[in-house]
Amino acid sequence: MLVLLLSSGLHFSLCLVESISGSAHLSPNLSKYSYSEAIPLLYTRNTFIFRNLPTITRFTSTIPQQRMECLRSIRLEWIFSEVEMDYPYGTAAGYSTVVEKGFDTRWKPLWRTLACMSGLQELHVRLIRGTFAQMPTSIWEDRIFEPMRQFEGLEKFGVEVNWVVKPSSVVGPFQVTVVDEKREDNMRGID
Repeated sequence: MLVLLLSSGLHFSLCLVESISGSAHLSPNLSKYSYSEAIPLLYTRNTFIFRNLPTITRFTSTIPQQRMECLRSIRLEWIFSEVEMDYPYGTAAGYSTVVEKGFDTRWKPLWRTLACMSGLQELHVRLIRGTFAQMPTSIWEDRIFEPMRQFEGLEKFGVEVNWVVKPSSVVGPFQVTVVDEKREDNMRGID
């Protein structure tokens, strides 16, 4: 397993890179020349695992487009609560005040970026709704699945969630699996 450390100045994010069976193992001390030669193996023969939205956003903003096109397998794992999806603190107006700005300015661009990865074959998304679940699912569920519905052409596209989804939300090019909430701290397997 290769670990990429991504820095944004004050914060570091980890991107785990798992070898796909049969792939070459790469030394972390690659020279610039060796790295250039190893790019096809690094990007095509490994699964890139992102544990949150900022990490994948940082990663995709730091590599050239032609390398993003080489990525074959991505796993995105995200523990969220609706509070992170713009639920306004301390408002008496209730659920109707949910706005699109914060969440949608991160989530929708992520899916546009993933759509630019023309070589992507496998995508696994694990969404774990945190314990501060206050809003009714119908308010935010469509916002999560809407950009996923546009994403087609993958060999494997799996989505794992820990809440009961409404059937109209899960219509798309992906297979949804509902997992037990007690597994939310076990962020390893999507398969």
